[in-house]
Amino acid sequence: RTYGLGAGASGRVFGHSGDSGNPTLAEFSINSWNGLDFYDLSVIDGYNLPMKIIPANGGCPTVTCGSANCPDAYHYPTDDTKTHGCATTDYTVEFGY
Repeated sequence: RTYGLGAGASGRVFGHSGDSGNPTLAEFSINSWNGLDFYDLSVIDGYNLPMKIIPANGGCPTVTCGSANCPDAYHYPTDDTKTHGCATTDYTVEFGY
């Protein structure tokens, strides 16, 4: 399934697998500053399934979270090294890869 987000859009993408509690989150802010998108993964509220964000722009990093201790995701609110900036592009979010 494909979803489109317009410039200035922001929000979270998550997947549920049954009654799995608090989900792993993919967070986006599209074209929010100086032509850049910002994106990250978060397990602050919980972890329920593996998730990956893959930017279409090859110069931007893919972020992956395969466990509750994954190094690419936010683990606490002030963990400000996990957000990535990228020239506005398309993204693929993979669940349970």
